[in-house]
Amino acid sequence: MKRLVFIVGMHRSGTSCLTGLLGDAGVWLGPVEKGSPHNTKGNNENRQVMNLNKAVLAANDAAWNNPGEVDADWSPEHDARADELLDDLLEDGRITAMKDPRTLLTGDGWRRAADRAGAVISDIGTFRRPERVVASLTARDPSLDPTHCLSLWASYNRRLLELHDRSAFPIVDFDLPAGDYLSQVRWAFAELDLEPPEQLDFFEGGLRHQDHADPELKPDVEAIYRELQRRSGS
Repeated sequence: MKRLVFIVGMHRSGTSCLTGLLGDAGVWLGPVEKGSPHNTKGNNENRQVMNLNKAVLAANDAAWNNPGEVDADWSPEHDARADELLDDLLEDGRITAMKDPRTLLTGDGWRRAADRAGAVISDIGTFRRPERVVASLTARDPSLDPTHCLSLWASYNRRLLELHDRSAFPIVDFDLPAGDYLSQVRWAFAELDLEPPEQLDFFEGGLRHQDHADPELKPDVEAIYRELQRRSGS
């Protein structure tokens, strides 16, 4: 049986850490990037997957910071490229994970490709307080407008909730204290029938930045954040 796990969450919200922890648990990550100036242990993204996601978004006049309102349409050429990539990544008897935050915008095409490949699909989500994501994004790129970054947080995490509405899956809270976070990760792995290792070595407190005091949130953003907390059990 082929199995594909999608790591779904907003940029700067713990997707790289969660992917690394899946790698600790023996999940196949494929040819992912291990060196990144913004992630000390690498962003764990497959460059070819990321490039296809960028191409799909560009064909829809969208981008990671201009997501649009609906899931991106895929062309036959995009479908063929996804089939080719999954043919390389998926293997009978192996669990493979895929991580790129853009997958929240392009995911339906990947899911159709996984179905064509005969893979069983699972999801695991992650989220982080909006103002911490905004601070992390603007620290990485000072040209970004904080107000726009906040609207991006809402757009991505609204999509995360909509995906969860379609079929519930475990979601982890990247803001939790280290011990609680790792306990939640172990719970999430058990929900996915994954055996966590004795030591989840990928996680280090230093992976989290912008861990400052939290101001009051706008009501609409607060509602999304509180619903994510509720569904994660945090």
